Amino acid sequence: MKNSLLQAIPHVVAVLVFVIISSVYFSPYFSGYELDQGDINQFLGMSKEIADHKALTGEHTLWTNQLFGGMPTYQISPDTSGNWVRGIEKVIKLGLPRPVGIMFMGMLGMYILGLCVRVNPWISMIGGVAFGLASINVLYIGAGHMSKVNAIAYMAPVLGGVLLTLRGKLFIGGAVTALFLALQLTANHLQMTYYLVFLVLFAGIAEAIKLFRAGKMDYLLKAAGVLIIAAILAVLPSASTIVNTYEYSKQTTRGESALTINPDGTEKLGSEEGLDPDYILEYSLGRGEIFSLMIPDVKGGKSGVMGEKAEDIDADDITRQLVSYGLSYWGSQSATGGAFYFGLIIVLFFVLGMVIVKDPLKWALLLLTIIALLLSWREPTGLTSFFIDTVPGFAKFRDTKMMLVVVQVIMPLIAIMALDRLVRERGNLKPLQKPVLIAVGAFTAITLLFAAVPDTFFSFDNPGDESHYAGILQGGGISDPAQIDDYTYKAMEELIPLRISVFKADAMRAFLMALAVLGLLFAWFRKWVDFRLVLPVIGLLVLWDLYSVDQRYLNQDKVTKAEKDFYPNKKVGDYLSYVKKYEKLYPFSPSIADTQILDREKQRFDDLSDQADAIYKNRIDIFGKAPRNKDLIKKVSEFGAVCLNTNFRVLTLISGGGAMNPTQDGRTSYFHKSIGGYHGAKLQRYQDIISFHLGSEMQSFANNFNTLGPTGAFAGTQVLNMLNTRYFIVGEDRPAIFNPEANGQAWFVNDIVKVTSA
Repeated sequence: MKNSLLQAIPHVVAVLVFVIISSVYFSPYFSGYELDQGDINQFLGMSKEIADHKALTGEHTLWTNQLFGGMPTYQISPDTSGNWVRGIEKVIKLGLPRPVGIMFMGMLGMYILGLCVRVNPWISMIGGVAFGLASINVLYIGAGHMSKVNAIAYMAPVLGGVLLTLRGKLFIGGAVTALFLALQLTANHLQMTYYLVFLVLFAGIAEAIKLFRAGKMDYLLKAAGVLIIAAILAVLPSASTIVNTYEYSKQTTRGESALTINPDGTEKLGSEEGLDPDYILEYSLGRGEIFSLMIPDVKGGKSGVMGEKAEDIDADDITRQLVSYGLSYWGSQSATGGAFYFGLIIVLFFVLGMVIVKDPLKWALLLLTIIALLLSWREPTGLTSFFIDTVPGFAKFRDTKMMLVVVQVIMPLIAIMALDRLVRERGNLKPLQKPVLIAVGAFTAITLLFAAVPDTFFSFDNPGDESHYAGILQGGGISDPAQIDDYTYKAMEELIPLRISVFKADAMRAFLMALAVLGLLFAWFRKWVDFRLVLPVIGLLVLWDLYSVDQRYLNQDKVTKAEKDFYPNKKVGDYLSYVKKYEKLYPFSPSIADTQILDREKQRFDDLSDQADAIYKNRIDIFGKAPRNKDLIKKVSEFGAVCLNTNFRVLTLISGGGAMNPTQDGRTSYFHKSIGGYHGAKLQRYQDIISFHLGSEMQSFANNFNTLGPTGAFAGTQVLNMLNTRYFIVGEDRPAIFNPEANGQAWFVNDIVKVTSA
């Protein structure tokens, strides 16, 4: 009994440590605040009609008309009320607020994986902290990609269950696999599940080869059977969602278009199922950018401008101002919220693990790491083309750098296995001293080399620098190409050294941490310090390293007096990244145009107040007490009642009548049935309408509106008329433009033309 209690101590400590770190990171949640997440705001727009319909009927609808002319709700807000795994998830996450619970689960999951490969619990705790604080998690939680990070959190324990099963623990391993795979599937992010398959497949093949060589085919077959049963059990709770998603995907942009021509009239060459390669690679990394795994500012971190970093440069005022507007990110992605950083110390011990870890599993994981790193590059390679063209399912997902989530699992796993071997063999470290010190010393020397001569190894140009400065200068009234070139040249002369200094600061930070680890290991080997000191120091270094970098991207900073003008919707002292719960659930306020549409459409009905009041009461009940924005909630409820009783559509354009990308607009869906929307898996047939018609018709409307005014703006909007686009919003501070040419809810067809193909 006493031994059992002693053995439980590290597990209890691990849970407490993970809860504390996660809770501190997202501490505003415990004082009534929630993250202000862009994707969640868009989701609230997409799902508004679904929520209103449920408030009135108690039923969950499988179709919504609020975005892209109407689409299924399978991948917007699926009904998971019958999935009992959700209840287990709440228990495992200890009832913590969602982002806190997700980060906690990521840490706990890696801790479980460490235990499954028999790593010392105290060392596994370091791996848990490293996995949970990897910047991927923080970046995507901050953006609102909650289901993605939730799915990532369960990847490590699924791998742990598989390894446990294949290493002699049939039933415990099978149970762990079934439980965490069920949770991973319930997270409902098939891209992360797809990458998990690679992780399990590579590890499984390595373990199978080991069992085959040992002559344990009988056990291998038993383990395979257990894992198959575990997978079936894991799929069952989410089976309806998986089947619906599979069937739905065939009709989306992930499937194949029925059309045989391109928008320009040229013939399509063969079947084109899946996403366009350029679209897939749009947010992938440049080759040098992969070093952000160990040096976060290798390409400047996140998109933005240099700002205050340019204050101290020795240049004239105009050049200094231009440099302050210079791009602070100089990588290959179209835009980024920050670097994928796994921690300098974790990468160091991963490299060391490849030298000293005896487990042959490391070679399979190294191969998968190399593949994932190559596939994360934006520049097409033979491997990338092979995967897009040949590997089933790969072309259905965009942003290939997301495959680095498998590396997010692998690196801390190998790192803690390396540290575990050092601790286990602490009584006879002499054979390990030379390879360890050579490996760590070489790694440290590389970081110093990067810091000393950075431009030898990396480029500090952004492909968009010239066009960026041209836009700024033209906006300032300078149109002469020679002047633009001159100003741009002077600005770049100062901007490149500034970027180099940003990189050097981070490279030096990496060098000092690597040097600290080298010194710590050397002191341990010389018996100047005990391993009981080495482990907590390394753990604290890992915590500080990752936590401090994460704070660059998602923190608890507040608006200062000097910044007030940059945040017109916030007061001095407000959090930059957090809002009150009532603000979170109601992120949009109706504009003049929105309110005008509401007032006009309400006149078509005798009374919608009963429905609006029912929606309002349902919303107020969520808060328990009346929130401060109850007037806004009441107004938004009126919009909901009108939407549920009408079928006209609205197209939003930016101020001045210029065309806006309709595929990135979730706000309009919050108030109206929208021509556009915001979703990564819209129906292919609607995408065809956008590609073939809506883009040109929006441009036609913009041109006619600017030259002929509202009366002549609808000369070229036949398809928009067909879609019953009754209102065009040409600016939030301007009245909406009524379209008298809208066809209404139904219309008669003059002619039917039969064709052999589309």
